[in-house]
Amino acid sequence: MSQQTIEHNGEIYAHVFTADTPVENGVKFFTKDEDPLQVGLFDREEGYEVVPHRHNPLSVELSPPGEFIWIQSGSVAVKIFDDDWNVIEEVTVNGSECIVILKGGHALTMLEPTRILEVKQGPYPGREKEKTFRDAS
Repeated sequence: MSQQTIEHNGEIYAHVFTADTPVENGVKFFTKDEDPLQVGLFDREEGYEVVPHRHNPLSVELSPPGEFIWIQSGSVAVKIFDDDWNVIEEVTVNGSECIVILKGGHALTMLEPTRILEVKQGPYPGREKEKTFRDAS
């Protein structure tokens, strides 16, 4: 798999991609400008420079915030849920693959020993405020 988009009722819930996804003209963004998390892949030649810069403060409301998960090694079954907790897609994400979750719920089951890097919007408000858990019954 080089790239997969998970959609439901015309809305994008997640993107799955690998580090070797083809990049045309040096840049490929998987997310849209209005998404809560911007994820892009850059392919630059030796000597290319990113000029010194900083990012300006922004005041944004995230509804909901996005989440980036990179499976460094191992394998994970990821379930993506709609807002009513219906499973809309189940995908296996393997080592060197990433998933960007933009909306809905999700669950992860490790299929083997797995190392994960996760990136979310901060600041962290604590578990009780950050997440809503589906009833496990």
